[in-house]
Amino acid sequence: MTIFLDNVIPLPLLTENFEESEVWNKQLVLNTEEKYFLSSNSGKGKSTFLNYLFGLRNDFKGTLNFDRISSKNISLTEWSEIRTNKIAYLPQDLQLISHLTVWENLMLKNELTNHYSTIEIEAFLTQFDLDAYKERTIKTLSIGQQQRVALIRTILQPFDLLLLDEPFSHLDEENIKISLEIIDTACEKENAGYIIATLGYDYGLASVNTLLL
Repeated sequence: MTIFLDNVIPLPLLTENFEESEVWNKQLVLNTEEKYFLSSNSGKGKSTFLNYLFGLRNDFKGTLNFDRISSKNISLTEWSEIRTNKIAYLPQDLQLISHLTVWENLMLKNELTNHYSTIEIEAFLTQFDLDAYKERTIKTLSIGQQQRVALIRTILQPFDLLLLDEPFSHLDEENIKISLEIIDTACEKENAGYIIATLGYDYGLASVNTLLL
């Protein structure tokens, strides 16, 4: 899938100066098989951009096309199909169910998609050193632990593109490394790419495209 932006500007940011931006008010082509870091300071529209790509917002001027189809012409039914099979999204607020356990949150997603075996999901928990927390409710975990659970849940579906909104903000260096390994493995499985919104960090990955917002 190819995503084409032509002079897209968020309506809430119309008065901003976008001379240095590589995204807003520019022509940009994104290939969903490639990897990108979307980099900027706070308040420049990283979450807004990801919400546009996931069809949660369309308050912009300009053109945003998915394979030549305008995002504003995609129906709710078509967006549902895209979110089920084409684009997976981890928002900043994580959207975990706080009163359910780690395992219950993961199974709610995987029972809908049947995309990974329980053995594979348990292996993800082990990688993140979360296997001992499997039966703990989400509300009893630290924010960093919740981010790791949410990352696992996000990849439990087919996708062409993985969107991640500051997914490492509460993780230490070791867990960031593990997260990137899990993300890369999931993307290889799906022959997919990702866009990670980040506050200016590239995590030393020279092979990833950086887009300045």
